[in-house]
Amino acid sequence: MKLNLYILLISITFTGALQAEDEIKIHTEVATKSLFMGEAFIFNILISGSDEVKAPNNVKFPQFSHKLLNNTAVSEGDKKGYIMRYQLMALTSGDLTIPPISFQVKGIDHSSQELKITVQKPASHQGLKLAIHLSQKEAYVGQPITATFTWYSSLPLYAFKAVDLKIPLLDHRSFKNYTPINAAKPGSNNSIGLPVSNTRIIAQRGHEKIGEVEFEFLRFEKIIIPTKAGKIKIAAPRLLCSYVEPKQQTEQTHRNRHWVPHYPSFFNNDFFDKKVDEKYLKFLTEGTPLEINVLPLPLEGQPKDFYGIVGKCEIATSCDKE
Repeated sequence: MKLNLYILLISITFTGALQAEDEIKIHTEVATKSLFMGEAFIFNILISGSDEVKAPNNVKFPQFSHKLLNNTAVSEGDKKGYIMRYQLMALTSGDLTIPPISFQVKGIDHSSQELKITVQKPASHQGLKLAIHLSQKEAYVGQPITATFTWYSSLPLYAFKAVDLKIPLLDHRSFKNYTPINAAKPGSNNSIGLPVSNTRIIAQRGHEKIGEVEFEFLRFEKIIIPTKAGKIKIAAPRLLCSYVEPKQQTEQTHRNRHWVPHYPSFFNNDFFDKKVDEKYLKFLTEGTPLEINVLPLPLEGQPKDFYGIVGKCEIATSCDKE
């Protein structure tokens, strides 16, 4: 790995420098030790002094969900090192422990340091809802399903300063997903860029009354295509958001009929970029888990040249001579 890439990945989160060969040092780091339940963060382990590291295959974090981001060797001249990077998310609140991780350096057993962090539980709000509507909950392998995702809010959307929306259906190994050709485009009326599961999706803003409550909503669609058969369970979508109570408008402002609230073209997903004069609230909202019954394609009557495309099909023939 080049030195500039090493600096990009390491210097922000780690102190110290690479060591010469055989001077093994282990440093464990997180960006912050005080965060919210449901908030993803990076956990780094730096082994300095050797790049001959056998990383663990099956790491367990009992109090966290986790994802391996990368295991990478780094070097600078005769100095060598190794990085292990995980994305963690606390499953509960309180004083939690990131356990030591065992690995081998040149065949010798080592382990990282234990880390203590404090996790706060965000508030819930009855005016925040997540919904996923599927065009069908039973389909064949390869058969497209339209999934409509909606975030409802009785709080003004322009007052949300950070949004972290996770939709496990879009990351599930048993499905491919595609954006419909008629999806909202950036810059179109009432379109807002929404950070969803480590990517950016263009959602459409609207209004809807549910019971006696007026909601704003952000909505987008995806085409979901199952790739294997079985009853597939998908975890509930989850929204962690940072909210600033809007300042009360003056009577003069209310009289100005041209005044409209400012809606962001996209939501900033940085939970730590706070203004000193603003008080932030954190809200956590979950939707409902899903189950989709995916049927195997029937073998009886299947054409010999069939190659897996499933969907509505129309065939027309004509003949100009007998």
